[in-house]
Amino acid sequence: ALSVSLISVEPPEFLPRAAVAARVEAEHELDLRELLKGTVKDLTAQLDDFSDETLKRLAELEAETDTPRSTLLGAITDLQLKRAAVKTGAPT
Repeated sequence: ALSVSLISVEPPEFLPRAAVAARVEAEHELDLRELLKGTVKDLTAQLDDFSDETLKRLAELEAETDTPRSTLLGAITDLQLKRAAVKTGAPT
């Protein structure tokens, strides 16, 4: 007996909002993982362009690797601390 399974790939406008958000999140995650394949120099040059949430996720993904790069994690942490200081009015 032959069993055939059809997978429906609905256009975003026909999906519930949660499904669209999940699809966008999955694509974003793949983009971040691809980005982390770059050099520390290239990545640190781009950090200012990322949102706080993206910085947090980049740090999490980098920390999960077999050989986390402490220089990159330090640069992300420094930027997060600077942004937090600006938001709270704390001296930098």
